[in-house]
Amino acid sequence: CVHGTCVPVDLQSYRCECTDGFHGPLCSQEDESSDPCAALSCQHGFCEVSPPGQAQCVCDSDYSG
Repeated sequence: CVHGTCVPVDLQSYRCECTDGFHGPLCSQEDESSDPCAALSCQHGFCEVSPPGQAQCVCDSDYSG
């Protein structure tokens, strides 16, 4: 389990209990909701997350929008 805890099911198998923000059989896939920047595509700049957790693009000096 990459981002979780391995829990035995029986003598020969286990399952992963994922930590918040991850899912999948091995807890290796990040939930989109845990990364606010995942939904943005900042072409000429970068994504910044404000303290309330909202994502916004910050433009490079020669760009705006």
